[in-house]
Amino acid sequence: MSKEYQYRIYHVERERLMALEREGRNNNLGEQNCEVVRQYIILTSNRPRRDSTVSKCFKLGTKTIDEMAEEIDFDEHKLLQDKMKAKVSAAKFLVNAGFYKEVGRVAADTADEACLMTMSVHQEWYLKKNANVLPLQGAWRDTASLDVVAWFDEFFLKMPLGYLSFERGMYAEELV
Repeated sequence: MSKEYQYRIYHVERERLMALEREGRNNNLGEQNCEVVRQYIILTSNRPRRDSTVSKCFKLGTKTIDEMAEEIDFDEHKLLQDKMKAKVSAAKFLVNAGFYKEVGRVAADTADEACLMTMSVHQEWYLKKNANVLPLQGAWRDTASLDVVAWFDEFFLKMPLGYLSFERGMYAEELV
């Protein structure tokens, strides 16, 4: 009988995305890759970048955060919700575009426990003998923020303060 792994761990392929972003600075990207880089910027940024070459290629605005905030009815809670939804949307896009790689399957009680099992302490997690962890090809780094955790058919974006639900676009309130 095979073991049931409740969690699947996906790592964002940062090096590939950063290489695409560098190409974009030289305006060498096609439309599809421009959208990939734009979504990566949304995923990783707390504040939009203002580099003029990036703005030109990826059609980012030139307004500052303060200027944008003045144009809207400032509701901090709504702004945070919109930011979380944008990050989840960007992660979904990048998962579907193939920029997340499944690196492990874990049998655990919670997502936190599953992520801890895919972090290295004294030895790389993918080299340890652990019956609850099945490392897959390409598992060469620890699980970190902006990686994706799938619990059966539900997907979550790992963030410093918890897990953003792909379905709801907000932090999971129940135990994941």
